[in-house]
Amino acid sequence: RVSTNSNRGKIQFRLRQDNALKEEAGQYLSQQYTNPDGEMICQACRKRLPFKLDDGTSYFERVQLMRELKKHHYQNYLALCPNHAAMFRHANGSRDQLKGMVIQARTNELEIILAQQPRQIYFTKTHLADLRAVIAAESGHDNGAGGDRDDE
Repeated sequence: RVSTNSNRGKIQFRLRQDNALKEEAGQYLSQQYTNPDGEMICQACRKRLPFKLDDGTSYFERVQLMRELKKHHYQNYLALCPNHAAMFRHANGSRDQLKGMVIQARTNELEIILAQQPRQIYFTKTHLADLRAVIAAESGHDNGAGGDRDDE
């Protein structure tokens, strides 16, 4: 029973940590992907998100971009509409190349395969630079990237 309680405590701690990280990611993404008209957009279709919540904020899915990172970073999330979030999670033909694509990107769009179709994922210059800083920090080249959280 002691180990069960210990495991339950670890799971609850991790859930609180994940919720805090997703909240931080949500704030960051809202700042990055709200257009001049005050509407938040999906990074895949660049259209206005489909609806607003009762509090007036746009509903969007916070989807982890690169799963292979050792730490969790709020910058490592995408702002996607529900449809593109499902495609990214379940029909992503580019999953294994995303880290290299971010590093090598020459523009602010990454061309990936979602649901067997080419699709561009749009990034602000700030978001792309932040992602590169996160990758560099994880590679040991830079210790200054903020917002990282240990898995444990």
